[in-house]
Amino acid sequence: MKFIRVKEKEFKLFIETKTITSIFAQESNGKSGKFSVFGIDENNQQGYVIRYGCADELRTWKIEELSIVAKSFGFSSIKICFAKLE
Repeated sequence: MKFIRVKEKEFKLFIETKTITSIFAQESNGKSGKFSVFGIDENNQQGYVIRYGCADELRTWKIEELSIVAKSFGFSSIKICFAKLE
C-alpha cells in the first residue's frame, strides 16, 4: 500500500468525510520514542501519513501524546506499532 503525505488539516478532512476509517501509529526507525500517525482508506486501499506543514518530513509525536491525537481525530483507540528490535 502506498502512503501519501498530507498536512494535518487534510488528514482531519479525510476523517470527517469518512475517507480515513482507521488510524495507527508507527515508531520511527531514526527517532526512538517518536511515532508517526497513519490513516487507512479501506475502500480504496490507500494510506495517508501526516507530514509537517512547512517540510516534507513525517510529523512525529511522543507515545504519551498519541491518545490526545487519536481523541482529537474522533477515535477512541489507536493501534501502536514499534520499530523492530535489533
